[in-house]
Formats: sequence, structure tokens, C-alpha cells
Amino acid sequence: MDNIKNKKAYFDYEILEKFQAGLVLTGQEVKSLRTRGISLSGTYVEIKPNKNGSFEAFWVGANIPPYQMANAEKSYNPQRPRKLLLNRKEIDYLTGKNKEKGLTLVPLSVYTRTYKIKLEFGLAKGKKKFDKRESIKKRDIERKIKSEINTRGWIRFDKDLKIVCKSSHLKPRKTGRKNLSVNNLFEEPALAYA
Repeated sequence: MDNIKNKKAYFDYEILEKFQAGLVLTGQEVKSLRTRGISLSGTYVEIKPNKNGSFEAFWVGANIPPYQMANAEKSYNPQRPRKLLLNRKEIDYLTGKNKEKGLTLVPLSVYTRTYKIKLEFGLAKGKKKFDKRESIKKRDIERKIKSEINTRGWIRFDKDLKIVCKSSHLKPRKTGRKNLSVNNLFEEPALAYA
């Protein structure tokens, strides 16, 4: 099983903190996950009180089909909530944070670590529409910068990220920046080179 990621979560939410937890699964669910994988869209992590008065974390909304339909138990429910294995301190911390307005627990990826299947989830805050537009704009600018660097070798930007100079016969001035990103370019005009 490869690392299954929830790419939509990074677009829809601002991830504040990340946590990892083990999953309590049956044998056929493990086999099904390893062969078929799973879609993480529409799933979430919920913290519920148990009979003893303490809290437990559950992964809700995940649809794991049976490994073999012919051998599946009649009582098998593919969308049952799956228990997450977390420390008591983590559960208490997440319970307090989950009660805050605007915060939620979103699954980010499912992966294997030493034959055990783990779920990485994050404490997230929902993005507004203008935040999503800003992240799209930033991603497009970075894509444009990388393509220009690949084709021309180097380019010069002003503060509005408009290309000032892109002639390839001039020698670039070294800025000491090896990795170019949009965050570095907002402060001052920069010269980028490959």
C-alpha cells in the first residue's frame, strides 16, 4: 500500500497541527486497504465519550469494502467507525481543541509503518473563499516561476512578481538563494537562476 493522501484537505483547510494514530482494523480490512486502497474525501475524526466517562477517537466515514465479497461476513459494515489508538494526553488535548469554534480534525493520509497501518490527521481550520483563491494564485505563480527558470536559466522580478529582465545572454547576479519560492520573492526584487 502506498501512502494515500487527502490532497483536498490541504486546499480546503489550514492545517495547524498534525498527529498520527494507529487504526483498529479486522484482518480483511487490512488486506482490502493494502490491495485496493481507500478514498479519504468525506472522512473525519470524531472524539466521543465511552462508557467509563473518558474519551476515545474514531475515524468516521471511511468506506473499506470487504477483501473478498464471497467470504465476507454477513454482519460486516464497510462504513463502521474505526477506533484510533492515541495516548490519553493526546486525546485530552484534542478534546479541548475540538470544542473550539472553527477547528476540526481532518484525515491527511493513510500509510504503513513496520507492518502497521497508521492514519495521519490534522487539527485544521477551514479556509474562506478568498484564502482558497490566494492559494491558487500562489501555486500558479510558483508554477510560472519554475517553468521560466527551466526554459531561460534565470529571470528578474519586481515586487509585484512581474518579470523585469529575462534575457539569457546577461550574467546573473548571485543572491545566495538555492531554492526559489514565492515567499522569498515578496520581500524585495530578486534574481533567480537555476
